[in-house]
Amino acid sequence: MCGFVGIIDKLKLQGPNYTDAIKKMLKLVVHRGPDEQKIFVKQDSGVYLGFARLSMVDIRKSSQPFYDKTTNYVIMFNGEIYNYKLLKSMLCKRGCFFETDGEVEVILKMYIIFGDSFVEKLDGMFSICIINLENQCVFLARDRFGIKPLYYFENKDIIVISSELKSIRNWINLEIDRRALELYFHIRFIPAPFTIYKNVSKLKAGEYINISRDKIKHTQFYSYNQQYQQFEFSGEILESILKENILSTYESSEVPIGLYLSGGIDSGIIALYLREALKANKHAFSIDYKYTAPKSSELQMIKQLSKELNIQFEKIILSNQILECLNKVVYFLDEPFYSTVSISTFCLSQKASKVVKGVLTGDGSDELIYGYNYIRKALSSKNAYDEYLGGIGWLKNIEHDEILGKSFFTKGDVSQILFSDCEIHNNINETLRRVELFKRLPDYHMMRVDKLTMSFGLEARLPYLRNNYASYTLGIQSHEFINGQDPKRILKKSLKQYLPKTLASTIKRPFNAPIKHWIENDLASDINKVFNNNLLIDRLQLNKKRVNQLLFDYNGDYASVSNVWGVYLLLKWCEIEKNKAI
Repeated sequence: MCGFVGIIDKLKLQGPNYTDAIKKMLKLVVHRGPDEQKIFVKQDSGVYLGFARLSMVDIRKSSQPFYDKTTNYVIMFNGEIYNYKLLKSMLCKRGCFFETDGEVEVILKMYIIFGDSFVEKLDGMFSICIINLENQCVFLARDRFGIKPLYYFENKDIIVISSELKSIRNWINLEIDRRALELYFHIRFIPAPFTIYKNVSKLKAGEYINISRDKIKHTQFYSYNQQYQQFEFSGEILESILKENILSTYESSEVPIGLYLSGGIDSGIIALYLREALKANKHAFSIDYKYTAPKSSELQMIKQLSKELNIQFEKIILSNQILECLNKVVYFLDEPFYSTVSISTFCLSQKASKVVKGVLTGDGSDELIYGYNYIRKALSSKNAYDEYLGGIGWLKNIEHDEILGKSFFTKGDVSQILFSDCEIHNNINETLRRVELFKRLPDYHMMRVDKLTMSFGLEARLPYLRNNYASYTLGIQSHEFINGQDPKRILKKSLKQYLPKTLASTIKRPFNAPIKHWIENDLASDINKVFNNNLLIDRLQLNKKRVNQLLFDYNGDYASVSNVWGVYLLLKWCEIEKNKAI
């Protein structure tokens, strides 16, 4: 895992001091790669690059940016490619020679030999930037599930690239994109290609683009509405794939790796297969809140599971410094982002980063198997699309226009942005699963996981999102997952002979932070301050009267908690962004 930045001066003027600009941009992503920072400059080509490295594989070599003098290509790569050794072996048989033992040189040679489509052969998570120094052509790619982010700005003079939005924002004056703001109000996050700023885009999951001096070509190498090979469900096959993925994902590192352990079955299965490695240390990390309601706490279940598996875990109880943590979370997330669990991810990462350089997580499992209650509820309703949009939205009992004023998007426009690429003819079940997997997972869940683990230079690895497991589960008919009340029925059925009692009997339930308590106590003073900050409200062009009314009408019920929390997070983002902390 790493972070990178780049400037391509199309005019090759060598006038502005782009080297200094790259150094400043790199400082803003250095948390992603604390092990090594490196600048690459080729002024006659107009190329200025910076790289911050987190060394997980081939620690002594494989520095980046990696420049191949024989081909005049330079590459920057962020992520992990789990099958790179197999790809390297294939390349060696073709007569390729290698200077390093890591992934980056393999990726570059794959690109040179196979062209753009080489990304289809990669099993892993990645954002990639490859530049032809002779003609300034830029190739950018983001992995099929959007685990790793990638942003770019382009005009007639320059191309600017970064792993995080903040380094572009701090170098270029940017305007807030009103359309993106509306999307936040509708669905909690800002989906690609939109960002909160005009003229800055993020790559879609499963997309690569080619940027030349006068045009940009977009290619969706992993199509959201493609037909998958159909499989008869087999518990033995599913269990075998999952076990292999967990073990190989854990073992493909030269540095210590840990686990985020919740009380749910997804991380519990990972713990099951890693129990031998976890017996001797406390590299499993769990979190709870001091004010969490007993029915929402997973700590007792985690204790039971650790006892059954004979493993140790590190317990973190978050009880104070909520505002300090929230400020940092908002800073690292870069954009307006509604979440109730971001603080827990941040605090877990802070703790874990002190003893390991990577963690396995159970993220991605639910999207593949219809695991969330709101999607199952939508599929059982008469109007699944509207029910789904309501389920993932946060603004309750209030029309968006009441706060936003004039709107660019109707509900139909939002549906089009979310559903169009994923629509499977006459199959609403599959359409919604693909929206979850290819739209919401990349730019909502993965943005949180990536940005908040990497804020401490910690790599998150996701065995449920390996190519083989995803392809297999996508090939299983949806009724296998939807039938019955238990969304984890398939997993339990497949692993029934291995599961300890705690996992076999666990019922999926949301793990939410004590937002209501925070609003009324730890954050009350700050909420009152930002809700009455007219400069913030004016910059976002919100209805002052309606924003203030939200706080005045707050009564502690679900709707008022959700409304105040969502607007508060937006105003906090604007406050930090206004001060150029982003």
